[in-house]
Amino acid sequence: MGGIMIKVEDGRKIKKIYYGRDGECLQEAKEGEGYIKEIIFSTEYHGEYDSEWAVVYENGKEISRHNFKFIETVEWF
Repeated sequence: MGGIMIKVEDGRKIKKIYYGRDGECLQEAKEGEGYIKEIIFSTEYHGEYDSEWAVVYENGKEISRHNFKFIETVEWF
């Protein structure tokens, strides 16, 4: 049987993502003096399917995106 699908709202903030072969890589939201790192959930529609992303921003500039298919664990705010 299939799992239950949970709809996540576009723009929802993420605290941490773990990815890589065994979840050994980490991206974490942080704030410091003059520095903000945010991770935002985003979807893109491609006609027949949606792509889900964890988009990482540093001081408002996108620095990377991680496809949810390859993320091991997500910690939400």
